[in-house]
Amino acid sequence: MTRLVCYLMVSLLAACAQAGVGHSAFSIEDVGNGVYVHHGEHLDIDTGYQGDICNTSFVVGSNGVAVIDTGGSLKVGNQLRTAIRKVTDKPILYVINTHVHPDHVYGNAAFLDDKPQFVGHAKLGDMMQLRKEAYDKLNSQYLGADAKGTVQVLPTLPIKESLVLDLGDRKLTVVPYLVAHTNTDITIMDSKTSTLFTGDLLFISSG
Repeated sequence: MTRLVCYLMVSLLAACAQAGVGHSAFSIEDVGNGVYVHHGEHLDIDTGYQGDICNTSFVVGSNGVAVIDTGGSLKVGNQLRTAIRKVTDKPILYVINTHVHPDHVYGNAAFLDDKPQFVGHAKLGDMMQLRKEAYDKLNSQYLGADAKGTVQVLPTLPIKESLVLDLGDRKLTVVPYLVAHTNTDITIMDSKTSTLFTGDLLFISSG
């Protein structure tokens, strides 16, 4: 059965969690077989936004790691990278953004030194640049000092049609969509666990 991993202000079903790996307030759930998820807080963007409201994930293969969404600031991206390094020292090969919204892409800069491929929809780069001024103002307004150092990092591998990314013992199939939640949405399917990462195309609430 396909597992669905959703990102903005949602919770995975508790049955998916098998073990925890945590550091300070930034916790990671091991959902099995090399798939890890950090749950963002369920907060409205205009009343409690702190850069960490989307779920972020990473998948560990025999050759390296793929990160799926990076949070809403450099600070959150750095927390995610630190959590990854507590799990594995394998190279970070791919940073994948599921769509344009700032809570999913503004942690990308934390991974620049790893020199991964930054993967996104073919329209993602243009849409990020088009919305840059508005999103920068939003981060400055709501994050204050926590917005420091946050910059846009555009895709280096834009996806126009389905593409397979090889992590060694597992493959990730990336599929772009014409128009969905935005015009920049992609999904990612992990071949080893049949986990489907849906970004904001699916919301599951436990309440």
